[in-house]
Amino acid sequence: MLPDTKNESIMQFTIKDFARFLTNPLIPAFVIFFVQLFKKRQSRTVLFLLFFYLYAVTAPFSSKLAVRFWSIDDTISSSRTYDAVVVLTGMADANWYLDRRNSSFTPKCYYRFGKNIERIIAAAGLIRSGQVQKLLFGDLRSKSFSEAELVVDFLQNQGIVPGQIVIYGEVKNTLDEAVKAKKYMEQAGMKKFVLVTSENHMRRARAMFNDQGLYPDLLSVSKIKKPVIWTDFIPCKNGLSLTQGMLYEIEGFAGYIAKRKLTDFPEYLKLL
Repeated sequence: MLPDTKNESIMQFTIKDFARFLTNPLIPAFVIFFVQLFKKRQSRTVLFLLFFYLYAVTAPFSSKLAVRFWSIDDTISSSRTYDAVVVLTGMADANWYLDRRNSSFTPKCYYRFGKNIERIIAAAGLIRSGQVQKLLFGDLRSKSFSEAELVVDFLQNQGIVPGQIVIYGEVKNTLDEAVKAKKYMEQAGMKKFVLVTSENHMRRARAMFNDQGLYPDLLSVSKIKKPVIWTDFIPCKNGLSLTQGMLYEIEGFAGYIAKRKLTDFPEYLKLL
């Protein structure tokens, strides 16, 4: 039975929500527009730059170009076998389950996942193929909701037997996952493993695992289609969402460096 850390979980999600608020691309635009309203004479240059900025953050082409530089290549090999696959958390819609605790139906009987569900689907495929022996997953909790419990149930319905699934402890963030996955794998004698997470999250995740002395083969999912087509130059909601996702990852990566979580900054440069 995992310890009750409700207050820590609440704080964790509050910080994440605040970080996403700060990475909302529309906030700088509204601030600049608000300032311009109180000026006696509006600057045509500022208004032009504001228009260009809004176009860039809402048209998908800019995010597609950015991900080409941000993403890193998969290193998993079909000719290798692995002791484990570590799947990073953040797939379930915790708020959906918490908001329906007192509903007439049982929320846990339903699967409410976001786009990150591709992480666990890819990992399950590796297990079923026999290329990987164990699936390792942390337990991301929010109040009374446990993501691990939902994922384990989902995996069993996918034909993964309980003996192939390992929940290595309660986690709060990616760094926590790296630390606790390392501890478990050292105790279990595991050396070769695959790290699975989303494409825009892999660069930050790899750096954190490398900093713990772990050098996994990589498998990115939820990949953005790279070719830029004419519709990508049309502003839309999806373009804004893609931009915010990229900004969130860049902010998280920069924050990780600023907190000096990487013990040797020159060595970090080799990871880029």
